[in-house]
Amino acid sequence: MATKFKDAEIRAARDAAKRAIDAQLEAEDATRSSPPPSSPWAANDAGPPSKRPTLLLTRAYARMRAAQAVASTAPDERFGIDGWHPWSGLSPHFGPAKVGKTWAISGIVTVMAAIDTASTAAPTAWNTFEVMRRGVTFWYSGEETEDRVSRRLRKLFMRMGYRDEDLALVMSRIVSIAPISMSKAEFPSLNPFLMEYRRDGEKMDWLPTATHEWLWDSIEAWNAEVKADGGPAEDMVVNLVIDSVTSCSGFNSVEDVGIANMLFHLNQKGDRNEVAIIAIAHTPKEVRYAWDDPDADILSRLKGSGAWSALSRLIVEWAKPRPQEAMRAGSDKMRPWFEAMPLFNRGIAKSKRDLGDCLVARCDGNVAFSRGKIWLKRDDDGFYTDYTAVMRGEPRNYEDWLAAGGDPTTGQIGGTSTPPIDTRKAARFLIVTTLRKLIAEHREADNYREIPHDKRKAVTKKELVERLMFLKAEGKTPVLGLAPANGGIDFNEGAKRPFGITKDLETLMDQGRIVKVTGGYDVGTMSGGGVHPDDVAEVGEEDR
Repeated sequence: MATKFKDAEIRAARDAAKRAIDAQLEAEDATRSSPPPSSPWAANDAGPPSKRPTLLLTRAYARMRAAQAVASTAPDERFGIDGWHPWSGLSPHFGPAKVGKTWAISGIVTVMAAIDTASTAAPTAWNTFEVMRRGVTFWYSGEETEDRVSRRLRKLFMRMGYRDEDLALVMSRIVSIAPISMSKAEFPSLNPFLMEYRRDGEKMDWLPTATHEWLWDSIEAWNAEVKADGGPAEDMVVNLVIDSVTSCSGFNSVEDVGIANMLFHLNQKGDRNEVAIIAIAHTPKEVRYAWDDPDADILSRLKGSGAWSALSRLIVEWAKPRPQEAMRAGSDKMRPWFEAMPLFNRGIAKSKRDLGDCLVARCDGNVAFSRGKIWLKRDDDGFYTDYTAVMRGEPRNYEDWLAAGGDPTTGQIGGTSTPPIDTRKAARFLIVTTLRKLIAEHREADNYREIPHDKRKAVTKKELVERLMFLKAEGKTPVLGLAPANGGIDFNEGAKRPFGITKDLETLMDQGRIVKVTGGYDVGTMSGGGVHPDDVAEVGEEDR
């Protein structure tokens, strides 16, 4: 009985406490839902007045805005650089790490910051696209030192021809803000974050940091000073570069609410101040490209929240041109990548290694900004040369290539275009011919056919690789029309090369062209005594 009485007492105390808490919550709700008598929303407000916009939407307001729109003479869309850089609003530039985004974007802001001086004329185009606006850029970097940013900009301006006093003048038109290089007094924040998760009234939310507000206060003060002094429009701040979103945002790439809040705030401030924001972003380590059209699905490769595509005025992807794949799965047809092909066809890239110095930019956006894409190649000094005009007329995707007469079996367009040869097919041919020569050399014979199978000495993989490497070093690897200008043949020089000699040997054994025997490899014999189609070039040659 004592136990039952004690349990009942506990339940009664618990119920009383719950009723007291419920009563307190109801009282707080009643207080929150009762707006002060002075509130203009008192008649229909059921929420906190601090969250309501101050503007009352009326018919008079709608007529006023409609009249303004009808009378407006502003162009449909304005650009900083025709087709590639908006007049205002957000423009993410994204791509893999270390691909060359920062150098390329530095080229955009330096050409817009350039002005005519007594000794140097400002360039009128960026990669053949007209510069339609000039002005000052704020470059906010969360990952570089000020010295590194300045040295890169100095090189670009000197490339344009600026020297001495003129160089100092144009460099002052790009304001480098690098928290890493600033003192604690100059930059008291613990990090370069632009957003933080903190209380906003009655709830927690992602909000602009003091640093974020300071950047825009500085831009607004700068432009107000230029207007007050009667200065030219080209002295106004027109660009804000954020390098990069990863180091400056304050959250991870999939934080939907944080990204949406940040992009909304940037767009609002950018449109209000007529400032274009370039946000440098990154792609995931693994991205997927459509082999038949690398220009497709640009937005799907932008890492993180879908808010990027919805809240961006223009999106630019920077990447290395995709090289050709050897075969389509389960087929003998080629899989050409339609970005590398034009570079090979026009002689700009001589080998796959050259593709590492090439850069392709694809443009997409919520308005008709896109002017196709551009091809660039970096020289030894790190500068990019535009080769877009050279590539005009080249097919952009697989359908265009087929329409131009492309043959999926040969990878050629009616003899007028020569994409990179299928290097794996050529490599396997060279492996077979080299194996036959080594078999003959073991017995000092002129031809491997002279040696019966039971008298042959197997060729080890080490022997084969050493001979192939020698041939490559001597420049004697081109076969089946594979010219050195198209790259020669790459063998397994590194443990992680995707197509090495091991894979080729397995393929050759599957085809019956070679066989594995004790101690190494021998030439295979196809059923029926026939010749493999890939070896047809050897028939009748005495030295094979």
